Amino acid sequence: MLYFDAVSGMFMVGARANLANLFAALTILNDLGDVNVPAPADGDLLYWNAAAGKWQSKAGKLYVAIAAPTAIWKSAAVSSTPRTATVSSVAGDVITLTGNFAYRFGVWGASPDNMNAANVLLHIKNTTRNEWAWMEGRPAVNQLRVTDAADIAAWVLNDIVSTMVQMELDISPLIPAGATAVYVKDKVKDTGGPISGCYLYKNVGSTVAQNVWTQVATVNIAAFMIALIDASRHIVVKEVASGVNTLTSVVNVLGYFI
Repeated sequence: MLYFDAVSGMFMVGARANLANLFAALTILNDLGDVNVPAPADGDLLYWNAAAGKWQSKAGKLYVAIAAPTAIWKSAAVSSTPRTATVSSVAGDVITLTGNFAYRFGVWGASPDNMNAANVLLHIKNTTRNEWAWMEGRPAVNQLRVTDAADIAAWVLNDIVSTMVQMELDISPLIPAGATAVYVKDKVKDTGGPISGCYLYKNVGSTVAQNVWTQVATVNIAAFMIALIDASRHIVVKEVASGVNTLTSVVNVLGYFI
């Protein structure tokens, strides 16, 4: 019988009669040659460390529920992405638009029912200048607020700001480092007709998505799903609407996976 001897680090040949003694010697997980968990703590996870060539332990849980379902994306009566607006002026970290078009960039307000900078940021683009900024709020129906005034210092009258087709969300304020996926409730409704939806992607440019689609106009359709996030704890949303300003959707995070 061929078996692995953890002490010598070699495969050995032994008689079948010796198997009972062999297995009796392996009393704990750490006895295995490719495992290094000498002092695991309660609740530790076992993971593969490629650099060490060993299974090792670390603190954590496979799934962690958050205190309350928290909106990382919410829209009301919108069209398909991308959605755009025209800049009227810029003052500090606030962009004033030429009309009441801030609704096109999400529903922002008190957490956890609305998008809030405590949980999420939205990447917006000045397509006129090919410049980006992170949006953190909507102070008025015609205004957007960003995290860094320097990002929009050069933006001027008639520049076009866009959500882009795939809207990148930074959810690192809500989700801790090391998380690989989130458990979400994705809900959509379209008063303009069926066959509308809200997609979730791991990163911009990805063609692999989780999604929920409306099948009947004006009826809320919801789905619970596991959505991957990238190492920066970003996730991407894309909306497809049947009509103009007819789609409403919300993506709530219920928990995350380590």
